[in-house]
Amino acid sequence: MADPVEGVVYRAESFLAVGQVDRADSLLRDELVQRPDEPALLLTLAKVFQVRRQWPDVVQTATAALESNPDSLAARMMIAWAAYQIGDLALMKQHLDVVLTHRPDQPTALMYLALHGERDHSTAGKRRTREIYRSALERSGGDPWYLLMAAKIEVRLADSAGARRLVDAGLAENPTDVDLLQMKAGLATTSIEESMGIVSGLLAGSPADPALRARFDALVSARRRAVLSMLWLAPALIALVIAFLDGPFRTGALVAVGAASFTVWGVRNASIQALPPGYQAELASNAPWRLAVRSGGRTAAALTVVGAILLAFQVPFGAWFLVLAAGSWAVARLASLSHERRLAASADADLAALQPGIVSAAGEGSTIGPATRAVHRLRWRHAVTTPLLLIPFCVVGLIPAGSPDEAPAARAALGMIAAIVGLTAIAAATPWVREPGRQSATVWRVVRLAVPGVLLTLVFLVGLANAVWVTGAWASGQAETPAEEPTTPATIPPGYFDDLESPAPIPTFTIPEFDLPSIPPLEPEG
Repeated sequence: MADPVEGVVYRAESFLAVGQVDRADSLLRDELVQRPDEPALLLTLAKVFQVRRQWPDVVQTATAALESNPDSLAARMMIAWAAYQIGDLALMKQHLDVVLTHRPDQPTALMYLALHGERDHSTAGKRRTREIYRSALERSGGDPWYLLMAAKIEVRLADSAGARRLVDAGLAENPTDVDLLQMKAGLATTSIEESMGIVSGLLAGSPADPALRARFDALVSARRRAVLSMLWLAPALIALVIAFLDGPFRTGALVAVGAASFTVWGVRNASIQALPPGYQAELASNAPWRLAVRSGGRTAAALTVVGAILLAFQVPFGAWFLVLAAGSWAVARLASLSHERRLAASADADLAALQPGIVSAAGEGSTIGPATRAVHRLRWRHAVTTPLLLIPFCVVGLIPAGSPDEAPAARAALGMIAAIVGLTAIAAATPWVREPGRQSATVWRVVRLAVPGVLLTLVFLVGLANAVWVTGAWASGQAETPAEEPTTPATIPPGYFDDLESPAPIPTFTIPEFDLPSIPPLEPEG
């Protein structure tokens, strides 16, 4: 005699609650052989697919349950959620309308409706979406899941501050909610240090959680990128100062750049001390990528100092040291790329062992999971935005060299540094011209990398030509500076004092004679 449906469903849901997804799947499939149209069994099997994130299977199985029981609102809700995950918004809206017709105050259906409208970024659309999710929050009974969904909606509506307020409100009532804490750690308004503290605390409670370890690895990588960025930003700022400032302004600006550099390195040391022991041991290891990062960082710092000193003393050759410093940064950055990719692949493999449906096949036996997708999105975003942000530096680097001194050399160095940074970002994204899960590269992605790559190469070549001319002309000018010719003692020509042997004749003067008129005698009048 077959077990009652309620008992089978209870056992299957118990297996799901303790993470035994395979046992729940096997139990339900065995029962469905005997009762293939039982809606309760089909709905529970759809939950199994939902745990595995097999969304098309969720839609198919829940639809079969709905055919067996057309009045099942739970089946429609499950179809709506799965349709949202696969991007079928029309199917999602179709089932939500039916649910809200029967239960207009159902908070989960209202939140799903708000998620459906999050893609409408018009002013009216944003206002309508916020009204819907606020209505859901009023009916949620304080469940933190609704605040989490509302915060995600605000992120998609480009309001990180609003998302932060919702998350903080949820944590005020549920300070240990893992999902809210992870949401806070991932917000743009949360600093890297705060995010690392949150995820580190979560890892202390669940050290084997692959998703948490992947998140912490991503934060450590972000901290590393922020620190390494100073290795090219400091030479670029020094070149900018030398190119456009002079006198005491130049000296003050150089001191400010140096102070900022030392501050960044101080923050780096503090963040390293705050890392868990396992990460500190990894950073102190002699793995090839760590050796490359350490040597590249130290070399870049030393070259930057030497280049700044030479340029401050008006020696154009210092520009070459700044360019070499940027090249050392590129070596350190490229060395860390493969390590980040390996960490993401390892995290996805661990996550696939726990949640098989969360990782999709990418061909040739490899897999693509959330961590790898996050790396892909980050590198692609950097490859697209970095060349645009470097346009001012590139324009300065294209200014023709007018005179063989340190200012034109610094301008040329700035252009070459910008080209090195942009080309490094493009090189990091080159393996991702093929989107995850696709077998071939897309033409649009190739063009988006090739065009800025060619332009940055031209900027580098122009800067290289200007730097070669400036330093060559300066060196030639130093070599051709004439030395002071020896002077002979002054001699007095012969006969110079001959006129002094006889006195000069006394000059004579002739006084002219004047005829004076006679004065008549004076007689008394009258």
